Amino acid sequence: MSFRGQFEHSVDAKGRVAIPAQFRRDLGGGAVISVGPGGRLVIWPTDDAWQAHRRGFRLTGGSPADQRDLLSFIQSRTWDIELDGQGRLLLSSVHREFAGIRDRATFIGMEDHIEVQAAERWERSSEKFTEERFTELYDLVNPVGAAAPAAAPS
Repeated sequence: MSFRGQFEHSVDAKGRVAIPAQFRRDLGGGAVISVGPGGRLVIWPTDDAWQAHRRGFRLTGGSPADQRDLLSFIQSRTWDIELDGQGRLLLSSVHREFAGIRDRATFIGMEDHIEVQAAERWERSSEKFTEERFTELYDLVNPVGAAAPAAAPS
């Protein structure tokens, strides 16, 4: 399963939003939604995928209390997904408030999971990606073609 692409959908007055058809077919039973960095919501296709991701959290700074606080916050906002007969997800008021989602949501395929953002936030974020900025970030995270590190003296 691989989630790719960007799709924008309207959110109705009750907080329901259609999951893009391209994503829906891979969201069988067991999918979960949670909060993520940058005011994003994150949809994991199975509970096992979510649990594997969650186990990967490591405390890189702060204290064990900070880690407990973060995990408690995330877990308290992680719920199983149920789609209605029209393939819609009911975004809770907690999730909508966290992500700033009002009447439009953007779904972004991230290979093994889906991010959901307020469409306005996604638009502002995307505007930052000039050709120069894209290339700068691409070179930072994708060193293909970059000079290989010098070999250690033997």
